[in-house]
Amino acid sequence: MKRYVIAEAGGNDKFQEEEVEVPTPNDGEVVVKNYVSATNPVDSMMRSSKGSAMGVSADKIVIGYDASGVVEKVGSGVKSLKVGDEVYYSGDVTKNGTYSQYTAVDAKIVGKKPKKLSWQEAAAMPLVTLTAMEALYECLSITEDKNANKDHSILIINGAGGVGSIAIQIAKQLLGLTVIATASREETIQFCKDNGADHVIDHKKDLKEQVDKLSLKNKTVEYIFSCHDPTEYFDKFPDLLSPLGKIALILPPSKPVNIGGFMAKRLSIHYELMFTRPMFNHQQEKQSEILDKTSELFDSGVLKSTMQKEFTFNLQGLKDAMDLQDSRKGIGKTVITWPK
Repeated sequence: MKRYVIAEAGGNDKFQEEEVEVPTPNDGEVVVKNYVSATNPVDSMMRSSKGSAMGVSADKIVIGYDASGVVEKVGSGVKSLKVGDEVYYSGDVTKNGTYSQYTAVDAKIVGKKPKKLSWQEAAAMPLVTLTAMEALYECLSITEDKNANKDHSILIINGAGGVGSIAIQIAKQLLGLTVIATASREETIQFCKDNGADHVIDHKKDLKEQVDKLSLKNKTVEYIFSCHDPTEYFDKFPDLLSPLGKIALILPPSKPVNIGGFMAKRLSIHYELMFTRPMFNHQQEKQSEILDKTSELFDSGVLKSTMQKEFTFNLQGLKDAMDLQDSRKGIGKTVITWPK
């Protein structure tokens, strides 16, 4: 089989193509024949550090943390999946990823592929959907009772990115929140609206001034979900949030920040990392449960894939897809399809 490895930290020129044997599953694992993979910002972090940014140390690593495909082999003890099942999954950042024709992955973090989505549409969604679901339901503890949420609002920073765009859908369609997203370009503003945002404001301008102009209770929001480096907005969070408001971050501030202003309103900050469960073998089965639940929501049309761009899986196609990822000009999700 082919796989693309990183043996040296650096840019996209560091990808190398290898031919190796198809892996054998360990107990509790399945081997998936990947049809399509997808890019994510974590790929750039892992490539540029050869994994050390996430505590990984190896002579070479295979990155990529999204895929759709078919179960090819089943390890001992696996009851939830069988050979031939169509699946989608993200994976474990401490193990070989999906930039490979076959990947061995713990069955507890694999979900059944949505039947009505194409392989490309499905491959785009696992990592971002897991991230958004864990952030909204677990970190922010938002109730599923839409009536209780009818006067509540959430600010999603970087609404046109992979995580932000599916978070908009979940916050609106499943939770019934008033959704305020941030975007700055005409096409990204429209993408946020297409995904269900009630309001779109410009993250390059003063956020508080823009929120004040919206018809919100007390001119504040109950929740903030930051899908971008929060450093430049951090000092605005206390003014933007209602008392007892909650913040979910998927990236830490890149510079020191002052949280003294958070105390008066009893604001709380929560980190979301969807790799936590597989990395620490903690409640891993919850990820397959989330993927199976959202698979049904994709099939029913409540949620929709945010796949926007497709490349062919070869060395050049991978580099081109990652160049787009690194440019931060992409919208939604980018996928890479293995040739048949």
